[in-house]
Amino acid sequence: MEMFKNKFVVVFDKLIDFLNHAQKQKFLVSGANTDIIGTMIFGCITHLMRTEMLRKTILGVPGLLDPDHIEKTIKQVADNLLNGITPR
Repeated sequence: MEMFKNKFVVVFDKLIDFLNHAQKQKFLVSGANTDIIGTMIFGCITHLMRTEMLRKTILGVPGLLDPDHIEKTIKQVADNLLNGITPR
């Protein structure tokens, strides 16, 4: 629990600060809840990390964080967060 408080929470707080600053600079809409956005980003990251071994061992597919796939994974996650997944 100590590592969680001393490391994970510190990084999360920095992300929230970044998002709040981005919102003040009009990079995020004013109605966006930065705590929820930060939780979504961290949730996505931790989910990718937790499921990486399952993808490789159970599904027998390359990991999304493997060097050959990491750039595509990052671009897809960023695109989904910034633009959503539905057509416009």
